[in-house]
Formats: sequence, C-alpha cells, structure tokens
Amino acid sequence: MPLNDAELAAYERSPDTFFGGPLKVGKTITSPFEWFEWFVETMKGVERDKMLKFFEKSPNLERLKQLSDEDLFYYYCERHTLAMTLKKVPRSPAEPEPSLT
Repeated sequence: MPLNDAELAAYERSPDTFFGGPLKVGKTITSPFEWFEWFVETMKGVERDKMLKFFEKSPNLERLKQLSDEDLFYYYCERHTLAMTLKKVPRSPAEPEPSLT
C-alpha cells in the first residue's frame, strides 16, 4: 500500500517512530557502550539455554549457570560487545576467557 503525501511527510520528519514504535534509524555505533546498548536492546528475549550454549566450552560454564537470568544476559551482551570492539567474532572456545571473579 503506497504512502500518501501526508504520510510520506510524517515519515521524513520522524523515520524512527513511523512504523509503530521508536527505532534507531541510521545510527552509527561509535563506542563500546553504544555496542552494549545495541546488544541489550536487540537481544531481549534470548533464551537462557541459547546463552549457555554460546558459552558451552567456557572454563567458566559452571559459574555462568549459577548467574541469574539478568546477570547472564548482561554478561552475554558484554561478550558480544567485546567481540565487536575488538572487531572479531566472539572468542573461540580455545582462547582463554576472562575470569568472572
């Protein structure tokens, strides 16, 4: 369904709120904190089992299993942030992982 002139003008004024809710449109991420915020926002709803599977070869796996869902989620986002900050894929299981203590 094509947009009429008024709808197109509204979109051009506020593209980030046009399709049913606020979206960050065209924002360039320039800092680790912005990466972290992006991961927190976009990974909401990731299941605990999926996060633990990501860490399945981690030497800290037993400790990670003890974390609350919220703490595990933030650690998961932190690890993805680190990977993006270092401009590489998430740490491979063979590489040492930072201590949780």
